[in-house]
Amino acid sequence: MSKHIQLYTSSATSSLKIKKDQTALKSLLEAKRVKYEEYDIASDQARKEEMQQRSGKTTIPQLFIDGKFVGGYDEASELEEDGQFAALVQ
Repeated sequence: MSKHIQLYTSSATSSLKIKKDQTALKSLLEAKRVKYEEYDIASDQARKEEMQQRSGKTTIPQLFIDGKFVGGYDEASELEEDGQFAALVQ
């Protein structure tokens, strides 16, 4: 059974770090060959509010797996370095 993976991003950010983190997190998910839903909070206020309520945070990107808040790229990257990310997403 596949996991339900949700990624909240923003297409309207001027921050280079956020752009890089979003791209890197998408690449990490794609490298693991998992399907995920991406929500662009720049064009969807309801999703933005949903994201903030679920995580208690306003930072992006945000990754949720089976409804659980995992974190952003930094947290996903640490899990990958520790060899735990693949088990989490697959």
